[in-house]
Amino acid sequence: MKKKIIRYSLYLLFFIILVTAVSICVIKIKHKLIDNEIASAKPDTQVYSIYYNSLTYREQLLYNAVTYAASEHHEMSSVIDSEYSMEEFQDILSCIRADRPDLFYIDYDALVLHKRTHQTKVEMKYIADGKKMREMCREYEKVVEKALEGINDSMSDFEKELVLCHYVTDKCTYSAVSADELENTAYGALVLGRASCDGYAFAVKDLLNKAFIESFVIYGKAKDNEHVWNMVNIDGEYYHLDVTWNDSDNKADDGLRFHGYFNLSDEKIKLDHHFKDEKDIIPKADSDNCYYKSIDCYTEDEEELEEILFNALCKSVEEEREYIELEYIFSKENTLLKPYFTNAADRVNELYGEDILYNSFNVRPAADNSNAITIRIFYN
Repeated sequence: MKKKIIRYSLYLLFFIILVTAVSICVIKIKHKLIDNEIASAKPDTQVYSIYYNSLTYREQLLYNAVTYAASEHHEMSSVIDSEYSMEEFQDILSCIRADRPDLFYIDYDALVLHKRTHQTKVEMKYIADGKKMREMCREYEKVVEKALEGINDSMSDFEKELVLCHYVTDKCTYSAVSADELENTAYGALVLGRASCDGYAFAVKDLLNKAFIESFVIYGKAKDNEHVWNMVNIDGEYYHLDVTWNDSDNKADDGLRFHGYFNLSDEKIKLDHHFKDEKDIIPKADSDNCYYKSIDCYTEDEEELEEILFNALCKSVEEEREYIELEYIFSKENTLLKPYFTNAADRVNELYGEDILYNSFNVRPAADNSNAITIRIFYN
């Protein structure tokens, strides 16, 4: 009797082991099938999301789970039937941060990756509690709406780009070092009015995208420091756009605007900016139709200088502006401007029949990598 019990116990144990082994095999086969299905799936594409579009379908699944949870202010993301390494997780988060400046309230450093057998979910963390977060979102949306009121359908994309970039520089003051993480976000630039280069770039991207203009952020270096700026697509051509470096907080520059880093080619931006395109996703910026060419204030010929200055002065007088802008590449000496400016100012005064302008002026550099300048003019 005792032997029978032992025999039956062994049979039962064997059966349990067999069932367990079969179950494990079935689960592994199921996971393998899921892995193969995910691996063979074609990646999705999203408009204005260049970093999302660089991910595999599997990576996009976690990206979408996190962004959806954040947009709904959920405490936990949905479960993904795949496991992710911490390195993969951090790479996906960097893509979300770059593509979705409107999700400024995510506490990226505090997100928790939960993994179990072949499943992943993310515990969401935010910079404020639910009530405060919703209030911040409303503030942000209100400011974005205000910015977009400055553009209309009759404008070209270049004109819209100019208005929205001016909105950011008018609204924001540069903050190099801050303990406030919000200053690295679009919220910092547009609501707080203080931001690092990250905040400037994220704000510009979000505003341009909401105006249906393609733009994305670029991570690189400028003057050996970590730096972030934008690329923008205007009329089918890509350009570099560094709004941080176009913004001057110098008191001497009050009332002036600078566009030395507005719509530059790869060749021009690389004179003092450097970036790596490790994933080969950044489009080429081959066009040299920079800002100054777009406003007819660019010359390679000294003989054109007086006429360009005259036309620029006439426009500034009409618009009651205190400055004109110019880029000339035949010389780096600003002293040569004096006779041409004097002649141009005299012609303007003659045109209006009165001495509207003084012959004196003040030159302010608009870029380190070119002879782009902003000239303060003085009225009688």
